[in-house]
Amino acid sequence: MTTTQMMRREETLAAHGASVERVVQELRRTSDRILTLEEMAEIACVSPFHFNRIFHRSTGVSPRRFQCSLRIEYAKRLLVTTDLAPLEVCLECGYSSLGTFTRRFGDMVGWPPQRFREMSRHVGPFGELLATRADQVSEAATSFGRVDAQLGRFGVTGIIRAPASFHGWIFIAAFENPVPQGVPVACTIASGPGRFKLGPVRNGVCHVMAAGIEQACSDTCLLLDRALRAASAPLVIQDGVLIEAEPELHLRESHNLDVPILLPLGLVLSQKIRSSHPMRPRAQSRPMEAMRRSRSSGMLSQRLSPTKSCCIDQETKKRAAWLNTSGRKCSSPLTRSHSGT
Repeated sequence: MTTTQMMRREETLAAHGASVERVVQELRRTSDRILTLEEMAEIACVSPFHFNRIFHRSTGVSPRRFQCSLRIEYAKRLLVTTDLAPLEVCLECGYSSLGTFTRRFGDMVGWPPQRFREMSRHVGPFGELLATRADQVSEAATSFGRVDAQLGRFGVTGIIRAPASFHGWIFIAAFENPVPQGVPVACTIASGPGRFKLGPVRNGVCHVMAAGIEQACSDTCLLLDRALRAASAPLVIQDGVLIEAEPELHLRESHNLDVPILLPLGLVLSQKIRSSHPMRPRAQSRPMEAMRRSRSSGMLSQRLSPTKSCCIDQETKKRAAWLNTSGRKCSSPLTRSHSGT
């Protein structure tokens, strides 16, 4: 390829990127309605077929998938920052069916809307969470490493790098799709850049993605507007082992063409901490169980006591009647003999 051709190619790619960015800006501005492929192509000034190709090349997903991600991200923000009911959020985001909205939200976020709202009330900014539970997060991160080491060669290993000014935690996860949505196939927490391992990962194609959260970040755990990002090329897993060279991820600033991170990392972090610190059974469990048993046995004895006493009374009456009868039989001959004398 000559220099002139290379320059023309770069100009074409730049023009395509500008066209896609115009469409993305319009999609972000109109999250409450659905734009058709023809309307997006008209904004980009290209044909629908050509627009679908250049959009996928620029963002990694189809225009429809990108638009759906923006609508669900808008729904997440409304659920966290407002008191709107799920039905109102559904209509605000352009959905006409609450069932469709709930199913799509659960598939892409990992929790249904109402459950997501309830759980979001118990988490705050990442800085606060990491400051109050720094020891637990560190132990969780090291415990994940120990568990992965026991898996031997199974899993996905790689290297994560970050800018020199970055000081925070890095969430690394593997997804079946090229978007950080839904429940990940595997995930781990790193206290800084370096080597990582995910495992086990089932056979097929997976995509490893990372999000870097600064320690002084004021964003909520559920809305990651300023998180650094990194993503790998599609990785092929065969027999539980990565058959290609291990990925090397570089954290960078997010830009307008990035697909939103819909996975609520704060909830995932809380679950990881709880799994690494299981709750101990309370000491009062056995006494309470003994009390329940004694109470149930007492109630049973109370239920059986009237029957038992009734049986005893009937048996006593029978024995007394038998004694009286036998006494009369023994005393009658004596009485006759005495009267004869």
